Amino acid sequence: MIDTFKVKILKGVGVAIIVILIFVIGFGVGHIGKSTQKVSAPKTKKVAEGTELTQDYIRKFLIAYYTKKDLEENRSRYKPFMTDGLYTSVVNMENEPVNQTYKGYVVDQAFKSADIFIDEKNHTAIATINYTNTLLKNKGDYKDAQKNVASKNTLRLTFTKDGKKFKVNNMSYLIVTDSANVTDTTNSYGTLESASSSGSNTSASTGTSGSGNATSPTSTDSLNSEE
Repeated sequence: MIDTFKVKILKGVGVAIIVILIFVIGFGVGHIGKSTQKVSAPKTKKVAEGTELTQDYIRKFLIAYYTKKDLEENRSRYKPFMTDGLYTSVVNMENEPVNQTYKGYVVDQAFKSADIFIDEKNHTAIATINYTNTLLKNKGDYKDAQKNVASKNTLRLTFTKDGKKFKVNNMSYLIVTDSANVTDTTNSYGTLESASSSGSNTSASTGTSGSGNATSPTSTDSLNSEE
């Protein structure tokens, strides 16, 4: 004869064991899932802007330097990217009478694009910048103005560490010359030469150079940090 009391006890024990097993298995799976999630999603380290020499950082400097309503207007924007010595040199260049002559006539300059090549070992970069501006016959008078005049500059930038941040310490304007014959010392895209002040269409302070533009000559081919 079957002992119903013992049967009930055995059923109760069996149910309890099953519940315990389900709890243990569920806890184990959840713990493994959390561990996997932690391993697969490591925290990304944020790099402060300017602590590394990158295309994005150099492009931000070029945008600040080449975008301006008028001469001098963008000083507060490009200053954070320069050493104090270079900033002083640029301001002095902009204040020269030959550059002040064009103030109010070459306006609405806007950065468009740049091809940037970085030499990380020597902390230098060469950038070819495309930009536009507007040429006025009379200050403040946009009648008969030449708008969206396209220009191009090639710059060699030298950087130095100022604390933890890279800053521009030297800017040299370059002329890209075509080369018919490729040699060991001349690349197929031409040679890079420092822009001379005589016979060149270059303005180190205003950035208004290129064909068809009103430009101001420069007394030097590069801007250096003043000691």
